[in-house]
Amino acid sequence: MQPLHGIGAALLAGGAGRRMGADKATLPFAGGTLGGNAARLLLTLFDDVMVVRRGDQPAPAWPPGVRVVTDPDDTPRSALTGIATALRHARRPWLFVMACDMPHPDPRLIGGLCRMALAAGPEVRLVVPEAGGVVHPLHAVYHRSLLAPLTAAIAQGDLRVQAFARQHGLAVAEARLRGWDPSLAGLDNLNTPDELDRARRQSGDRNTT
Repeated sequence: MQPLHGIGAALLAGGAGRRMGADKATLPFAGGTLGGNAARLLLTLFDDVMVVRRGDQPAPAWPPGVRVVTDPDDTPRSALTGIATALRHARRPWLFVMACDMPHPDPRLIGGLCRMALAAGPEVRLVVPEAGGVVHPLHAVYHRSLLAPLTAAIAQGDLRVQAFARQHGLAVAEARLRGWDPSLAGLDNLNTPDELDRARRQSGDRNTT
């Protein structure tokens, strides 16, 4: 697939991973790591890919071509903060944002969401998947003009990323999502060791350490 023009990508990899008990970006998965595998896929789809980390996190090796940016030290640790940091460093009008703990990202789903954003009118600033009544703001496409309302929400202490997506986003219906990714496995994310083990078994991954 040719890189999508007018749009970049950001991989959010700054979470504490408390329920997982580890930095999720560095967990072994499918011959690599969760974060490294996701970054490599994004590099095949976008000509500008960044990883968002916290400044106090160790710096793992990322694939060549990925630039690393860090959240400001004085900001709360949250997904909304990571998205704001990504938009602050965006080099394109649109930015596909993805969490690093998604084991099965689907290029068709990512491409479909991005093309919908690029074709949308000026009133659309966020394209977000919705499945089973749940929006997925950590697998969505943001316009950099959302930086101002994101910054305002963070300053007010409102870090509810789903609420922000509901307020500002154009939700993409499940039927359309399944046209790109029939199983919707591309929206799966991992929060616990049990979920990680299950995903490894599903992928045939022998590395369970």
